[in-house]
Amino acid sequence: MFDGINAAGLAGGLQVLMESTHAEAEQLQARQLQPLLGEEFVTFVLTNFSSVAEIKAHIQEYGLLHHPYRRGRQRLQLPGHYMFVDETNDSVIIEPTDQGGFKLYDSIGVMTNSPEYDWHLTNLRNYLKLTNVDPVKSKKVYNDHLTLRPIETGTGYGMFGLPGDYTSPSRFFRAALLAHNLDSFTAADGINQLYSVLKTAMIPRGLEHGHAQSPVSDYTRYWVGYDLTQRQLYVQTCQGLAFNTMKLVVNQTEITRTTLEISNDAISLN
Repeated sequence: MFDGINAAGLAGGLQVLMESTHAEAEQLQARQLQPLLGEEFVTFVLTNFSSVAEIKAHIQEYGLLHHPYRRGRQRLQLPGHYMFVDETNDSVIIEPTDQGGFKLYDSIGVMTNSPEYDWHLTNLRNYLKLTNVDPVKSKKVYNDHLTLRPIETGTGYGMFGLPGDYTSPSRFFRAALLAHNLDSFTAADGINQLYSVLKTAMIPRGLEHGHAQSPVSDYTRYWVGYDLTQRQLYVQTCQGLAFNTMKLVVNQTEITRTTLEISNDAISLN
């Protein structure tokens, strides 16, 4: 699984981290680390832990095993790092960057792709002056004879300079700044507010081609949000505007698969 939630209200997911590492079984054994597969890491954590505190206490007993899987003639291994959050709002970033072993970081509530998490945190220091307060006063500029006032009463100018590109560092900062400047909201509005932030980091089709002749572009395949209290997911694919939602069936005893309904239906007012 790329992401999920368990019966204890612990949710987590993975993103690409090109700096991630793996180790041979003998190397992990020499360090007394139990081997895990990176592709199964989210499933393993949600199966075996019920809180972020438990993860922090035990996850460094494990390491990622070098064990590429086959896809046709290719041998592939997913480079990733992981984020988990629980009902107490405690969260952790887990990065396998220590020769297969894990480094842990206290999360600020946001994770994107490469580079490593401490680099993203350092990058935030470039934008400390951005604020959600708009300037409203006129100001003399260039000389004593020219006074200018903010355009449109300064709306949005507190965040002037907010990175607008689709690189991982820029998406990280946008999400972090927006998430930490939202007005207070009720639990009923939580998913709506979560989506309002994360949609600023979604990549439309056609913007990221590996080379000029490539017909394939990178884009956001789906968005998913979790209501931890209700153990409920909301998912929107790139193929439609509608959301699908489902609650966790706690007493489920076998794997089931449900096909998402794809729709662009809108509410007609006439």
